[in-house]
Amino acid sequence: MANANTEHSRKLRAATAAKVQKEKLASGEYAQITLRTDTKTMADFKAILDDIGGKRPEALKKLIEIYWAQK
Repeated sequence: MANANTEHSRKLRAATAAKVQKEKLASGEYAQITLRTDTKTMADFKAILDDIGGKRPEALKKLIEIYWAQK
C-alpha cells in the first residue's frame, strides 16, 4: 500500500525527511538560523509572518524581497 497511514509508515517518512534535511544542511544546500530576541520583537516578527502567509522560509524570502525593493 503506497503512502500508508500506519504509525510505522508515518515514522518512516518522518525519519526519511529528517535524514534528507540533515544531508542538505551538511552539503550546504540549506542553511539554518536561530533567532533569540525579546518577546515583543518575536511577537511582531510572527505577526508579520502570519500576515505574509506561507511557511517561514517563504515569508523570509518575501521580507528580503520587500527590503531590496525599498532600498
